[in-house]
Amino acid sequence: MYSELQSIWKDSGILVYLKLKLLMTIVFPVLFYAAETWTVNKEDEKRLLEFEMRCYRRNLAVKWQDRRTNEEIRAVVQRKETVVYTIRMRKLQLFGHICRMPDDRLLKTLLFGMVEGERRLGRPARR
Repeated sequence: MYSELQSIWKDSGILVYLKLKLLMTIVFPVLFYAAETWTVNKEDEKRLLEFEMRCYRRNLAVKWQDRRTNEEIRAVVQRKETVVYTIRMRKLQLFGHICRMPDDRLLKTLLFGMVEGERRLGRPARR
């Protein structure tokens, strides 16, 4: 899939807004697959933002030597939300969905439930 898209990104005959539409409909949904379940740390956020800006810059044919800021690029593509923001919102939507589930559902029990019983004292047994 990547090689077919690379020829599209490099083609100067295709309008930029069509390239951005393809990015939003083909590439980003693959990126967001099961993102609700990720544990995203700072390094992951940094890599996601780098990937997003790399995609935008490739579509706009902006080189790093052009010294354009990420805010300028984001204004050109007219995107206010970052990929990280979208992932956070999807995680919150999943949490809200789980909160609205009936109390007897296993997923809600696992998320909010406490484990019954007591832990043994002392150092864990070596296994």
